Amino acid sequence: MRSSQNALRFRELLTAAQIEFFLPTIHQVVTKDGKEESLEKPLLFSYVFMHTNERTALDFTAANDGITLLRDHVPDRKIGPYMIVPDRQMESFMRAVGYYTDNIPFVSPTPDMLVRGDKVRILGGPFKGVEGLLEAQQGKDGGRVIVRIADLVAIPTIEIDPSFIQVLEFAPVGKHLYKKLDSFEPRLRKAIDYRKKNKPLPTKLNDHIQMFIRRFSELKVPALNARIRFLCYLSLAYAVQRDDTHALAVQQQLVELHPSVKSDSSLKLLKRTFALLSQFL
Repeated sequence: MRSSQNALRFRELLTAAQIEFFLPTIHQVVTKDGKEESLEKPLLFSYVFMHTNERTALDFTAANDGITLLRDHVPDRKIGPYMIVPDRQMESFMRAVGYYTDNIPFVSPTPDMLVRGDKVRILGGPFKGVEGLLEAQQGKDGGRVIVRIADLVAIPTIEIDPSFIQVLEFAPVGKHLYKKLDSFEPRLRKAIDYRKKNKPLPTKLNDHIQMFIRRFSELKVPALNARIRFLCYLSLAYAVQRDDTHALAVQQQLVELHPSVKSDSSLKLLKRTFALLSQFL
């Protein structure tokens, strides 16, 4: 909206047009002529989100002065396409906004934050189900989750318990995945030795295996060789936990990827993994 003062008018117009929208407001107490009064103001500056198709959105903005559709930024100052927020991202943002009452800690997304953060899902607590970017300043395993809308505005959630964080995608730079797998490998080897001897895993070791599964079971790994190594470890983690159903499901993914593998080290790892799985499953 060109002015936040138009918020209440557009709320009425959108309701009358039967267009689903998101326009949260807050009440602020102001003093006017020596008297206190409560004013309703839009929470998200001058933004209102419409959930509709492009034709309906264009017709609405054409018929109502004071509102325009935002466009994505593109290189060379060319006019980009209309900005669309994915439903899942919008749902997470609305959940985060809904948790707070009057004091929502909005931040402006910075390039450093957006590049550095892993994409995660919260598995428990008041923000269960919310997806966003992990801001790892509070510790390597815990911290706050940043829920952002496009490049407009973001909300840092409260501190999240490490056990509630599930990683969906690692940040696009660095060797984050390899470091995680390198640190997990010795524990996985120990767990495999216990499984070979048909002995129960020690509590601490068992907790490490369960945390790996809980945190990374939905992780998307684009690079083939990295994906092979990750899936091999994940299948064996399931196997030592005696979760045959999930172990077999991951093994099937490895079977389908096998013909595409050219790296000798990846082929050797696949061979060892298949041999171990044939013993355990």
